[in-house]
Formats: sequence, structure tokens, C-alpha cells
Amino acid sequence: MHNLENGYTLRDMTAEEFHAAYVAKHAEYFKTSLIVDVTSHLSDEERQLAQVRSEAFPKAWRMQWALEHDGVLIGWTFGYQVDHETLYMCNTAIDAAHRGKGLYTRILAHVLEHAQALGFQLVTSKHYASNNAVLVPKLKSGFIITSLALDDKYGLMVHLTKYMDPEREANAIRRIGETR
Repeated sequence: MHNLENGYTLRDMTAEEFHAAYVAKHAEYFKTSLIVDVTSHLSDEERQLAQVRSEAFPKAWRMQWALEHDGVLIGWTFGYQVDHETLYMCNTAIDAAHRGKGLYTRILAHVLEHAQALGFQLVTSKHYASNNAVLVPKLKSGFIITSLALDDKYGLMVHLTKYMDPEREANAIRRIGETR
């Protein structure tokens, strides 16, 4: 359990707990998201093949932390390992009544500390280009923009990367044409 002060904590969740919370709160947290169902046109056979491929995918390390206030679930952060050196921060959500209190910045600090303790060299994420509530804290914490992409499911996405090693970060910054 991680204490975020003022009654806020992060605790590990099981995959089942996370799935139940995600299903229960998805519509509330992501009501402004413009997500397109890119699988709606698939036949039953194509859906079955996709399910087989999904089940065959190796089970990588996952991070599912419940965000609670005085013991009540008010959000989460979820991420997973994509390769031997990269943690992908997939999703963080916070109840509207608890936003604007610096919680995302505090969660982010714990995620980065945990990632470094586990030996991850990169922490990545992708966000709507208009999602300043996430982009600003991540940029302030040392993430850099490593690409922009037009995703057929989500639209224009900003890809961010936090390099855990300062020398590797400096090299990445030089590669994009900037000096610090």
C-alpha cells in the first residue's frame, strides 16, 4: 500500500478487481472519449481467431493499483510490461470529485519509483493530444514526446517516454534535435 496523504492510498488490485472496477466506471471516466469499435465488422470466425491470439499472448507483468480515499475506490492506475525494458502506463482514472488535487502527479511519482525499482528502463504512455490534465504532469516529471500517431480507434495520440537513465534520456533528446 502507498500512502498519498490526506486519506488517499494506492493498493494492489487483482486483475479481476481491476476488470470489475473498469467495467463499472468506464462510462463515467471516459464519457468524452471518442473511441471507435474497430472490431464491429469482424465475423464470428475472425472474433474467435482474435480471441485465440489474445490467449496465446504471453502474460507479462501487470500493475493494477486501486486509488482509494478513506477506503473507498475512487480510481485506479493500470500498466503492463511490453518488453524486457518497457512499462506501458495504459490507464489512470480518478473520480471527478477528486480531480485537481495533485493526485495524478503523486500517483505518477509512485509508478516511476516502482518501475525503476523493478529495473524498467522506459515508461511509456499515449494520450489524446488535448489531454492536458495528463500531458502537463508527465512532461513536468521528465517524459518527452517521442511520437504523434493517428490511431484508427482513438484518434490523434501523443506518445510519451520517460527514460529512467539520464544518459539514455540525454541521447534521446539529442536524437530529436534538442539540447538541454
